Amino acid sequence: MLILILFQDMIGLCQIKMNFILILIILMGLFLQQSKSHSSLYKSLFAESGYPMLGDIPLLNRKIFRATRVTIREHPYIVSIRRKYVHYLTGCLLTKNLVVTVAHPLYRVPVNELNVVVGENYSDRGTTLLTVVLLLIHKNFDPYTLKADICILRFYEDIVIRSSSKTIALMPPMDTLTGQAFVTGWGRCDFTGRDLCLPRSSVYFPEELMDPMLRSISFVISSPNNACDVYRQHDNHIHRGMLCVGYSRDVKPVAPCLGVPGAPLILRGKLVGLLSWGLGCGYAHDLPLIYTNIQHYFSWFVTNVKILKNITHQHIKELFVVTKSYKLSVWLQRTREKLIMKPETRLNLQPLSIDTTLSKLEGRLYDVRDFINNGTYRSEKKDMYKEMKVKHDMPAIHFFLNKPLKTEPFLSNESLYDDIDYDYDSDVEN
Repeated sequence: MLILILFQDMIGLCQIKMNFILILIILMGLFLQQSKSHSSLYKSLFAESGYPMLGDIPLLNRKIFRATRVTIREHPYIVSIRRKYVHYLTGCLLTKNLVVTVAHPLYRVPVNELNVVVGENYSDRGTTLLTVVLLLIHKNFDPYTLKADICILRFYEDIVIRSSSKTIALMPPMDTLTGQAFVTGWGRCDFTGRDLCLPRSSVYFPEELMDPMLRSISFVISSPNNACDVYRQHDNHIHRGMLCVGYSRDVKPVAPCLGVPGAPLILRGKLVGLLSWGLGCGYAHDLPLIYTNIQHYFSWFVTNVKILKNITHQHIKELFVVTKSYKLSVWLQRTREKLIMKPETRLNLQPLSIDTTLSKLEGRLYDVRDFINNGTYRSEKKDMYKEMKVKHDMPAIHFFLNKPLKTEPFLSNESLYDDIDYDYDSDVEN
């Protein structure tokens, strides 16, 4: 009898264990199903491509992913750089008439096609187009490696400092880069379709729907960032003057990203970097993006901004007038019957007082007249500066080092030719 009771108790215990195991199996199945649903949810947020892969070209795709909509009053230093009246690039306001941005989208772009709009939340709005008269690209800029990917734009009109348009200071070289940072700009619509977007197309990005609303992301800058080492595995080297910050998808799967060229990186209320290039934004294997390091080019800013501030309205008034006149002549040329006219021959250009100051600037200076009349003004400017070198012993660094002159400052108050057709590529120097 005792043995029978013990046997029944053992059967009962086995049933309890079996029920417990069955419950565990059900719970594990639910957990795995939930994990699988979370995994599929994360996967649905990104493009199906395994980007980046070895051999991929590390360029920004102008995409914004999971960013927050902000107003221009929260980031009043942001400006929209327009090309032929269409938003083309994000920039940052340094002074009342200077904007800093990256150089690679503006390389070989005629100055007369550029304008600046300040104080606007939307990149497709703005009633005042500021006239760009000078584009200063760093002399060491390399369009292939994106070294020294930085430039300064000077526009003619001085802005009024107000709540929606304010300048920002540069981060000094000795300050440490740690803490909460912000990146802000205009870019592509989120491809997930889960966020509000007002898509706009552009002649420069016909296959991409641009979101005109200003957006911003934030992240914590920490050192070291081991995810940046992956770039070397892709044979993409981070050179001096480049700054790699931000999250990778391996660390934060749903981290926001903003892949907008020229978007400023702000830390403790100061400009730290300008978004230059990187592998991905909104892909499953995103890496931290690469910025132009403002601290590395601090002395370049100090030298050139000081010279640019000495260029007054009186110095560039004629250039402003000739730029406006050229744009008007383009419009008239497109709306009137073409007349066959022989171009005049203009020789022996005479230097203006501003030429001495401009010749001291580092980098390459472009004038609107460099891009018209088949490079006539461009070649004449070179000849004139050769004469100035001999006669006046110009104190430019290029002369002391016996190097070829790389600056082409603004010269002459000559009127424009009526014939405005030109082939830019044939005019660019080798």
